[in-house]
Amino acid sequence: MQRDVLDHLWETFKKSAFRMETLQKYSVPQEDAAWQAFIEGRPLPPRSVDSSPWLRQVAAHRAAGKSICRVHVIDEPLSPYIQFELLGYQGNRDAGEDIYLVRRDAHPEFATFTTDWWLFDDEVLILMRYNEDGEYLGAEEAPAGTDIDEYRRRRDLALHHAVSLDDYLMSRGRERHGE
Repeated sequence: MQRDVLDHLWETFKKSAFRMETLQKYSVPQEDAAWQAFIEGRPLPPRSVDSSPWLRQVAAHRAAGKSICRVHVIDEPLSPYIQFELLGYQGNRDAGEDIYLVRRDAHPEFATFTTDWWLFDDEVLILMRYNEDGEYLGAEEAPAGTDIDEYRRRRDLALHHAVSLDDYLMSRGRERHGE
């Protein structure tokens, strides 16, 4: 699948876009400057609807009444990349995306969740492919005969066990302070 097909689905979905993330590291060239700042302990470049085309799209979809949701299955202790990503997710949340996290170690049923995917309007399933370094290799519409109901069940299971980004960040703050 060409990237423009995924982009087309993102631009034209009618009611909902759901993203399942399972990797503990992604290699995203557009994040290189922010990643370097994070690694060096410097402040991250500002990220807002005004500065990010992605966040502008999220905000526009939400303003149109569409649902955008993401669940990231995470491993603890958190990888440096996930720590970085949690900071970036705050901009997504502020733009209107619902961000949730589920700990793989707390829920053994997520051990088999190792593939990233998108589900648009509960009907179109896009499977994402990455190499072992988290570099994006492409996406493809699920082959004919794929049980999309299984992916809907996975989404529902993840949402059932997940916590919101804000709740997760608050719980991590309490852990650091011994509460």
